[in-house]
Amino acid sequence: MAAEAGKDAYVEKPMGNVLAEAKSARDAVIQNERVVQVGTQHRSEPHPRIAQELVQTGVLGDVSKVEIVWNYHGPRWRGREETKLIREEDTDWLKWLLTKPYRPFDPQVYCEFRLYKEFSSGIPDQWMSHAIDLVHWFMNDSFPRSVVAHGGVFAWHDGRENADTFQALLEYPKGFLVSYSTSFGNDAPGFTRYMGKQATLINMGGEGSPRYQLVQEKGTHEDDADIDEKRSSKYVLLPGETKLPPMGIDDLSLGHMSNWFECMRSRRQPHCTVHEGFAHSVACMMAAESYWSGKKQYWDTANETILDRAPES
Repeated sequence: MAAEAGKDAYVEKPMGNVLAEAKSARDAVIQNERVVQVGTQHRSEPHPRIAQELVQTGVLGDVSKVEIVWNYHGPRWRGREETKLIREEDTDWLKWLLTKPYRPFDPQVYCEFRLYKEFSSGIPDQWMSHAIDLVHWFMNDSFPRSVVAHGGVFAWHDGRENADTFQALLEYPKGFLVSYSTSFGNDAPGFTRYMGKQATLINMGGEGSPRYQLVQEKGTHEDDADIDEKRSSKYVLLPGETKLPPMGIDDLSLGHMSNWFECMRSRRQPHCTVHEGFAHSVACMMAAESYWSGKKQYWDTANETILDRAPES
């Protein structure tokens, strides 16, 4: 609607979780030549940017697997104080429902929509969208060939519909596997590992951590006895940076918002366009569909369709 009205826009991630709607949004932005920034803000943060540039040099060699583990201990999205206070007259309930079937006003659905299947997939939409967008950017490979996912409500039996424990495996056309995992029942340390034949890039911590380490391999390992001796490592630091940045989220969305402002003035495209937003949305939709259906999902590139069987070549 914003694009069709001739407006630029900033949209939160994921860009969409209904395939037809995501396509329509992308096409409207392209047709109306708008500047739209999709809110996977880590593309605009300094440490991921320098790490991405490092990966693009080919220093890792052939990457066969990416492992991502981001955890959190808590019910997440449940228990907001506003839920007890908000009234229907405080909202535009019908506008909020948008394309969804009518249902009576429900303050819990309104404030905690991420827990309900009709409005969100939960972990894939809200967390995996960030993770898989970084993989697409680092690896320059945007759409998974196939996805299989599993999980359930194992930690917080509070009426939520979406999983609090979730795992997905995504295969990409360039020939690598991505493993994504989140648990809301335990805060075990998170990490991301890009595993190549020549080196491993390790991001220490959960989402947005600025700490990257490059561990280089020296030859192949015939046995386990001297593995450590065949490795060397260094931290990935910004120019002029002499010590590790503090653990935690880097710059949040400030740089991403600034990039959008700059692009609205220059009419250049921002760091995360609707093309990247569409790609991370597809990956998350495939994961959600696999989780709910119990079937492996495939991306039909030619027809831009999600299938439960491999597309015909």
